[in-house]
Amino acid sequence: MLQILRLCISIPLYSVIRTIVFFMLVLYAHILLAQMPDWNSLKDSDGNRYYIDRSGKIWTSGKPEFYYRAVSLEGLDFYLNHGVALMRRHYQSDGLTILKSILAMPVTNHRIYDAQVKASKEINNLLKKEGSRFKKLNANASILLYRIKDRHILIDDRMRFRLIFPFRITIMSRKIRDRLDYRYQGILIGLLIARRDLNEKEIGGYDALMAIDSEMFRSKLLSIEQLETSWKMNTGGDFNRVLVNRYENSVIYEYRDKSPQALAGFEGLYRKGRDGYFIRIISSSELFGKHRKVMYELLKGFQI
Repeated sequence: MLQILRLCISIPLYSVIRTIVFFMLVLYAHILLAQMPDWNSLKDSDGNRYYIDRSGKIWTSGKPEFYYRAVSLEGLDFYLNHGVALMRRHYQSDGLTILKSILAMPVTNHRIYDAQVKASKEINNLLKKEGSRFKKLNANASILLYRIKDRHILIDDRMRFRLIFPFRITIMSRKIRDRLDYRYQGILIGLLIARRDLNEKEIGGYDALMAIDSEMFRSKLLSIEQLETSWKMNTGGDFNRVLVNRYENSVIYEYRDKSPQALAGFEGLYRKGRDGYFIRIISSSELFGKHRKVMYELLKGFQI
C-alpha cells in the first residue's frame, strides 16, 4: 500500500485527473450506447453492429473492433462512420486504414462515391491537423482491403503491390522496418479457400497460409537471380523444389517438405526496380493437391 501511495504522489495531479476523466468518459459512452431507449441497434450483412439515433445519425463504438477487415458495399455505412469515429478518438492509423480502403474501392454507384467524398474530407482534415506526423500514420495505414462479393482485393500503397483473392482472407500479422535507403515489410495471411461464409465467427483453422515479404533495397535489382541470392538464406533447405516458370522479373517454384509433416506449396520471387518480393504459400499436402490451381493463380496474379 505504501508503494502505491508513493507512486500516486509521484504522478502530477493534472495527469491523475485527466486519466480519471478519460476513463469516466469511456465508461459513460458505453453506458450511453447500451441504454439510450430511442436508439436502434442494427446489424448489417457483414456482421457489423452499430446504433442509429432519432435523427438518423450512425454511432459506432469508437474503438478498434477488428484487425484488417475488408470494407464492402454491404457494410459501407458502418465502415465509413467507424473509420471517422476511430480517427476522432485518437486511433488515427486504424481509422485511416478503413477510410483509405474505402477510397480504394471502384466507384460503381453513388453510395460509394458519397462515402469516398466524406472519407477524403476526413483524411485531408487529419493531414492538416497532424502535419509532418501524418507521414508515419499513413505508413502504418498502408494495407488497404476491400471486398466485392467473394473477391478480396489487397493493396499495399507503401510496398506497392496488389493481390486479388477469390475467397475470404484474414491478415494475421504485419511487421515493418525502416532504415536509411532500405524498407521492409512482412505480412502473414490466412487463406480460407474452401469456406466463403462472410459471417462465419469461428474460423477454426485455414486452408493455407501466405507470407509476403517485401523489400525496397538501396540500389536497383539487376536480375531476378540477384534477388534469389539475397533470399537464399531465408528460403531454407528442408524442401524439395521444382521450377514451375522463370521470367525476366519473376520466378515460381513448387516445393514439398522433406520432413514427415507433409507440407507443400509455392514460392514466388518478383522484382521491379529497387523493390523485391518473396511470397510463400504453405499448406498440407492434401489441401495443396485440392487447391493447387487456385494457389498458383494467386502467384501468377501478383501485381507490382
